Amino acid sequence: MFKTIIPLDLSDSEVSDNGNVSDNGNVSDKMSDNGNVSDKNYRETLLAYITENGEVSATKAAELIGRNPKTARRVLLQLAAEDVVVASGGNRNRKYRAAE
Repeated sequence: MFKTIIPLDLSDSEVSDNGNVSDNGNVSDKMSDNGNVSDKNYRETLLAYITENGEVSATKAAELIGRNPKTARRVLLQLAAEDVVVASGGNRNRKYRAAE
């Protein structure tokens, strides 16, 4: 069995932690196919729910935005990275609440 290794020249590109490559220096965002309109709606919906109810799980967030839990989790993680929400708990019982 032979293995062929092809070096990639990524000098003009950047590679993010999750392996996404971008030619313009921005990490590709897989959350919506039609720009940031859906992302903004998801964020607003989740933030409104968190404000009213105190916290949300990824499963509940998925129900609220009508997407799968993986997509909801990605939106919540972006909000956490921006210090808008704070995650607490383990993987299966993680809850997201508004940052103070």
